[in-house]
Amino acid sequence: MSAAIHFEKWQALGNDFILIDQAKNPSLKLNADLARKLCDRHYGIGADQILHLTLPMSPLALGRMDLRNADGETSEMCGNGIRAVALYFAEKHPGRKEIPIEVMSRVYPITLTSKGARVDMGAPQVLNLSQSVDKISFTEVNMGNPHAVIELDSHKDLTDLNITTLGPQIELNSRFPNRTNVEWAWVENRKNIHMCVWERGAGVTLACGSGACAVVAAMVAEKKCDAQVSVHLPGGMLSIEWSGAQSDSVWMEGPASRVFVGEWK
Repeated sequence: MSAAIHFEKWQALGNDFILIDQAKNPSLKLNADLARKLCDRHYGIGADQILHLTLPMSPLALGRMDLRNADGETSEMCGNGIRAVALYFAEKHPGRKEIPIEVMSRVYPITLTSKGARVDMGAPQVLNLSQSVDKISFTEVNMGNPHAVIELDSHKDLTDLNITTLGPQIELNSRFPNRTNVEWAWVENRKNIHMCVWERGAGVTLACGSGACAVVAAMVAEKKCDAQVSVHLPGGMLSIEWSGAQSDSVWMEGPASRVFVGEWK
Protein backbone atom coordinates (compact mmCIF):
# COMPACT_ATOMS: atom_id res chain seq x y z
CA MET A 1 0.00 0.00 0.00
CA SER A 2 1.31 3.44 -0.89
CA ALA A 3 2.06 5.91 1.88
CA ALA A 4 -0.72 8.23 2.98
CA ILE A 5 -0.56 11.90 2.04
CA HIS A 6 -0.91 14.10 5.11
CA PHE A 7 -2.85 17.25 4.25
CA GLU A 8 -4.90 20.09 5.64
CA LYS A 9 -8.02 21.57 4.07
CA TRP A 10 -8.14 25.39 4.23
CA GLN A 11 -10.53 28.01 2.92
CA ALA A 12 -10.42 31.75 2.36
CA LEU A 13 -13.83 33.27 1.58
CA GLY A 14 -14.92 29.86 0.30
CA ASN A 15 -11.96 29.55 -2.07
CA ASP A 16 -10.82 26.12 -0.86
CA PHE A 17 -7.39 24.55 -0.82
CA ILE A 18 -5.55 21.34 -0.08
CA LEU A 19 -2.46 22.38 1.86
CA ILE A 20 0.37 19.85 1.64
CA ASP A 21 3.53 20.40 3.64
CA GLN A 22 6.41 18.56 2.00
CA ALA A 23 8.11 18.30 5.40
CA LYS A 24 5.28 15.97 6.49
CA ASN A 25 5.37 14.07 3.19
CA PRO A 26 9.09 13.68 2.39
CA SER A 27 8.58 11.03 -0.30
CA LEU A 28 5.73 12.83 -2.09
CA LYS A 29 6.14 13.67 -5.77
CA LEU A 30 3.29 15.99 -6.66
CA ASN A 31 2.46 16.00 -10.36
CA ALA A 32 -0.47 17.08 -12.53
CA ASP A 33 -2.24 13.72 -12.45
CA LEU A 34 -2.07 13.44 -8.65
CA ALA A 35 -3.18 17.05 -8.26
CA ARG A 36 -6.27 16.41 -10.39
CA LYS A 37 -7.14 13.34 -8.33
CA LEU A 38 -6.75 15.18 -5.03
CA CYS A 39 -8.85 18.15 -6.19
CA ASP A 40 -11.68 16.00 -7.60
CA ARG A 41 -14.79 16.77 -5.52
CA HIS A 42 -16.33 13.31 -6.00
CA TYR A 43 -13.40 10.88 -5.92
CA GLY A 44 -10.76 12.95 -4.12
CA ILE A 45 -10.57 15.51 -1.34
CA GLY A 46 -11.98 18.38 -3.39
CA ALA A 47 -10.45 21.83 -3.81
CA ASP A 48 -9.94 24.77 -6.15
CA GLN A 49 -6.16 24.64 -5.74
CA ILE A 50 -3.33 22.78 -4.04
CA LEU A 51 -0.92 24.76 -1.87
CA HIS A 52 2.35 22.82 -1.85
CA LEU A 53 4.75 24.00 0.86
CA THR A 54 8.49 23.46 0.55
CA LEU A 55 11.67 24.97 1.91
CA PRO A 56 12.28 28.51 0.64
CA MET A 57 15.26 29.43 -1.48
CA SER A 58 15.40 32.89 0.07
CA PRO A 59 16.71 33.25 3.64
CA LEU A 60 14.14 36.04 4.12
CA ALA A 61 11.13 33.71 3.81
CA LEU A 62 9.65 31.33 6.39
CA GLY A 63 8.34 29.01 3.70
CA ARG A 64 7.66 28.59 0.00
CA MET A 65 4.27 28.13 -1.68
CA ASP A 66 3.92 26.39 -5.04
CA LEU A 67 0.51 26.12 -6.67
CA ARG A 68 -1.48 23.69 -8.75
CA ASN A 69 -4.98 24.40 -9.98
CA ALA A 70 -7.78 21.82 -9.93
CA ASP A 71 -6.91 20.89 -13.53
CA GLY A 72 -3.41 19.90 -12.40
CA GLU A 73 -1.62 22.81 -14.06
CA THR A 74 0.74 25.09 -12.15
CA SER A 75 -0.13 28.69 -11.31
CA GLU A 76 2.00 31.73 -10.51
CA MET A 77 0.07 33.21 -7.59
CA CYS A 78 -3.02 32.87 -5.39
CA GLY A 79 -3.95 35.78 -3.13
CA ASN A 80 -6.39 33.78 -1.00
CA GLY A 81 -4.02 30.83 -0.80
CA ILE A 82 -1.06 32.86 0.42
CA ARG A 83 -3.14 34.14 3.37
CA ALA A 84 -3.92 30.53 4.32
CA VAL A 85 -0.24 29.65 4.07
CA ALA A 86 0.75 32.66 6.19
CA LEU A 87 -1.67 31.65 8.95
CA TYR A 88 -0.40 28.07 8.76
CA PHE A 89 3.20 29.23 9.27
CA ALA A 90 2.12 31.68 11.97
CA GLU A 91 1.11 28.70 14.11
CA LYS A 92 4.66 27.39 13.78
CA HIS A 93 6.06 30.75 14.90
CA PRO A 94 3.85 31.86 17.81
CA GLY A 95 4.05 35.54 18.64
CA ARG A 96 5.43 36.49 15.27
CA LYS A 97 3.36 39.04 13.31
CA GLU A 98 5.43 39.25 10.11
CA ILE A 99 5.21 36.12 7.96
CA PRO A 100 7.16 36.44 4.67
CA ILE A 101 6.26 33.73 2.13
CA GLU A 102 8.15 32.91 -1.06
CA VAL A 103 6.23 32.34 -4.30
CA MET A 104 8.22 31.68 -7.45
CA SER A 105 11.09 34.22 -7.38
CA ARG A 106 9.51 36.74 -4.99
CA VAL A 107 9.11 37.00 -1.22
CA TYR A 108 5.72 38.45 -0.23
CA PRO A 109 5.63 40.43 3.04
CA ILE A 110 2.56 39.45 5.10
CA THR A 111 1.35 40.91 8.40
CA LEU A 112 -1.10 39.19 10.74
CA THR A 113 -4.09 41.38 11.62
CA SER A 114 -7.39 41.12 13.45
CA LYS A 115 -9.00 40.39 10.05
CA GLY A 116 -6.60 37.57 9.22
CA ALA A 117 -3.61 38.58 7.12
CA ARG A 118 -2.55 41.65 5.13
CA VAL A 119 -0.44 40.89 2.06
CA ASP A 120 1.82 43.08 -0.03
CA MET A 121 0.78 41.75 -3.46
CA GLY A 122 3.33 43.81 -5.36
CA ALA A 123 2.82 46.50 -7.97
CA PRO A 124 0.12 45.70 -10.53
CA GLN A 125 0.66 45.94 -14.26
CA VAL A 126 -2.40 47.49 -15.83
CA LEU A 127 -1.42 46.41 -19.30
CA ASN A 128 -4.29 47.43 -21.53
CA LEU A 129 -7.47 49.42 -21.04
CA SER A 130 -10.59 48.77 -23.13
CA GLN A 131 -9.41 45.65 -24.94
CA SER A 132 -11.96 43.33 -26.56
CA VAL A 133 -12.49 39.60 -27.05
CA ASP A 134 -15.60 38.48 -28.98
CA LYS A 135 -17.07 41.98 -28.50
CA ILE A 136 -16.53 41.79 -24.71
CA SER A 137 -14.52 44.78 -23.44
CA PHE A 138 -12.06 44.28 -20.59
CA THR A 139 -8.97 45.68 -18.90
CA GLU A 140 -5.91 43.44 -18.86
CA VAL A 141 -4.07 43.35 -15.51
CA ASN A 142 -1.13 41.28 -14.28
CA MET A 143 -0.88 40.59 -10.53
CA GLY A 144 1.89 38.05 -10.92
CA ASN A 145 -0.79 36.08 -12.77
CA PRO A 146 -3.02 37.23 -15.66
CA HIS A 147 -6.49 38.79 -15.35
CA ALA A 148 -9.15 40.16 -17.67
CA VAL A 149 -11.39 42.60 -15.76
CA ILE A 150 -14.84 43.33 -17.20
CA GLU A 151 -16.86 46.22 -15.78
CA LEU A 152 -20.65 45.83 -15.62
CA ASP A 153 -23.29 48.55 -15.46
CA SER A 154 -25.49 47.14 -12.70
CA HIS A 155 -25.81 44.56 -9.97
CA LYS A 156 -28.43 42.82 -12.11
CA ASP A 157 -25.85 42.37 -14.86
CA LEU A 158 -23.62 40.71 -12.27
CA THR A 159 -26.26 38.29 -10.99
CA ASP A 160 -27.55 37.40 -14.48
CA LEU A 161 -24.13 36.39 -15.84
CA ASN A 162 -23.66 33.02 -17.49
CA ILE A 163 -20.15 32.58 -16.11
CA THR A 164 -19.75 28.94 -17.11
CA THR A 165 -20.13 29.95 -20.76
CA LEU A 166 -18.36 33.32 -20.79
CA GLY A 167 -15.50 32.29 -18.49
CA PRO A 168 -13.86 29.64 -20.67
CA GLN A 169 -14.66 31.67 -23.80
CA ILE A 170 -12.31 34.40 -22.55
CA GLU A 171 -9.86 32.23 -20.59
CA LEU A 172 -9.05 30.11 -23.65
CA ASN A 173 -9.00 32.91 -26.21
CA SER A 174 -5.89 32.93 -28.38
CA ARG A 175 -5.05 36.40 -27.07
CA PHE A 176 -3.95 34.70 -23.84
CA PRO A 177 -1.32 32.04 -24.64
CA ASN A 178 -1.11 31.07 -20.96
CA ARG A 179 -4.87 31.46 -20.44
CA THR A 180 -6.29 34.05 -18.04
CA ASN A 181 -8.47 34.56 -14.99
CA VAL A 182 -11.66 36.50 -15.72
CA GLU A 183 -13.41 38.93 -13.36
CA TRP A 184 -16.73 40.74 -13.72
CA ALA A 185 -17.11 43.81 -11.51
CA TRP A 186 -19.86 46.30 -10.66
CA VAL A 187 -18.78 49.53 -8.97
CA GLU A 188 -21.50 50.30 -6.43
CA ASN A 189 -19.73 53.48 -5.30
CA ARG A 190 -16.18 54.70 -4.83
CA LYS A 191 -15.62 52.52 -1.76
CA ASN A 192 -17.50 49.31 -2.67
CA ILE A 193 -17.09 46.96 -5.62
CA HIS A 194 -18.95 43.70 -6.22
CA MET A 195 -17.40 40.97 -8.35
CA CYS A 196 -17.46 37.34 -9.40
CA VAL A 197 -14.74 35.28 -11.01
CA TRP A 198 -13.87 32.49 -13.39
CA GLU A 199 -10.48 31.17 -12.31
CA ARG A 200 -8.05 29.76 -14.82
CA GLY A 201 -7.82 26.02 -14.27
CA ALA A 202 -10.48 25.94 -11.54
CA GLY A 203 -13.65 27.46 -13.01
CA VAL A 204 -16.22 29.33 -10.92
CA THR A 205 -14.94 29.97 -7.39
CA LEU A 206 -16.41 31.85 -4.45
CA ALA A 207 -13.48 34.26 -4.26
CA CYS A 208 -10.16 35.18 -5.85
CA GLY A 209 -7.68 37.34 -3.94
CA SER A 210 -5.44 38.26 -6.85
CA GLY A 211 -8.59 38.83 -8.92
CA ALA A 212 -9.93 41.31 -6.36
CA CYS A 213 -6.58 43.13 -6.54
CA ALA A 214 -6.75 43.18 -10.33
CA VAL A 215 -10.29 44.59 -10.26
CA VAL A 216 -9.29 47.43 -7.92
CA ALA A 217 -6.15 48.15 -9.96
CA ALA A 218 -8.27 48.43 -13.11
CA MET A 219 -10.89 50.66 -11.47
CA VAL A 220 -8.33 52.92 -9.77
CA ALA A 221 -6.48 53.28 -13.08
CA GLU A 222 -9.75 54.43 -14.66
CA LYS A 223 -10.46 56.70 -11.66
CA LYS A 224 -13.70 54.90 -10.86
CA CYS A 225 -12.99 54.13 -7.18
CA ASP A 226 -10.96 55.35 -4.22
CA ALA A 227 -7.57 53.99 -3.19
CA GLN A 228 -9.14 51.91 -0.37
CA VAL A 229 -12.00 49.67 -1.41
CA SER A 230 -14.15 46.89 0.04
CA VAL A 231 -14.47 44.17 -2.60
CA HIS A 232 -17.55 41.98 -2.15
CA LEU A 233 -17.30 38.44 -3.56
CA PRO A 234 -19.77 35.53 -3.32
CA GLY A 235 -17.71 34.08 -0.46
CA GLY A 236 -17.17 37.29 1.54
CA MET A 237 -15.30 40.58 1.57
CA LEU A 238 -11.69 41.63 1.02
CA SER A 239 -10.10 44.98 1.80
CA ILE A 240 -7.93 46.15 -1.11
CA GLU A 241 -5.73 49.25 -1.25
CA TRP A 242 -3.75 50.75 -4.13
CA SER A 243 -2.54 54.34 -4.51
CA GLY A 244 -2.59 54.25 -8.29
CA ALA A 245 1.16 54.88 -8.56
CA GLN A 246 2.75 52.33 -10.89
CA SER A 247 5.55 51.51 -8.48
CA ASP A 248 3.30 51.10 -5.41
CA SER A 249 2.07 47.73 -4.18
CA VAL A 250 -1.51 46.58 -3.95
CA TRP A 251 -2.38 45.58 -0.39
CA MET A 252 -4.94 42.85 0.29
CA GLU A 253 -6.42 42.01 3.70
CA GLY A 254 -8.82 39.22 4.59
CA PRO A 255 -9.42 35.98 6.53
CA ALA A 256 -8.49 32.33 6.03
CA SER A 257 -9.10 29.30 8.21
CA ARG A 258 -8.40 25.59 8.53
CA VAL A 259 -11.37 23.34 7.75
CA PHE A 260 -9.97 19.93 8.72
CA VAL A 261 -6.84 17.77 8.79
CA GLY A 262 -6.67 14.36 7.12
CA GLU A 263 -4.84 11.62 5.26
CA TRP A 264 -5.36 10.49 1.67
CA LYS A 265 -4.23 7.05 0.57
